[in-house]
Amino acid sequence: MKRKSGNLKRNLALVLMCALVVIAGGCGSEKTVKNENHTENSDWMQDAEYIVYFGLNDKSTGEQIVSKEEATETIKKIFEKQGVGYTVLDAFGAYLDDEGKVVSNETVVLDILMVSEEELESAVTEAVDELHLASAMVTKSDVSYRFYTTD
Repeated sequence: MKRKSGNLKRNLALVLMCALVVIAGGCGSEKTVKNENHTENSDWMQDAEYIVYFGLNDKSTGEQIVSKEEATETIKKIFEKQGVGYTVLDAFGAYLDDEGKVVSNETVVLDILMVSEEELESAVTEAVDELHLASAMVTKSDVSYRFYTTD
């Protein structure tokens, strides 16, 4: 009986060691490409995706003063100057104010990947200040993406 117990312990130890090798083999397989949010594993890359909503009503008057085209150009220049890539989306938004009144406004929306939160905050804050907006809303999601190319 001792002999079987010894074999059982040895076999169990081998199984556990194999399991650890398999589990540990996956650790550290991701490599950092640009920043702490952006990693590459296989053909798919994972990153944080930020959507920034700039409602264009002025923070003092509550009315839109700057045209959507001028605001878009201002925002693009700020993000480009800070080295932040983006995709601009055309949008129109509305919300309920504290009194339940519908407030609508033209909205510039940016979809952004491959940026640190510090870079994003800096660019968004500068745009909000430059355009005299009350705020900009930012959403964050974890996404996977890949590039398709032709040879």
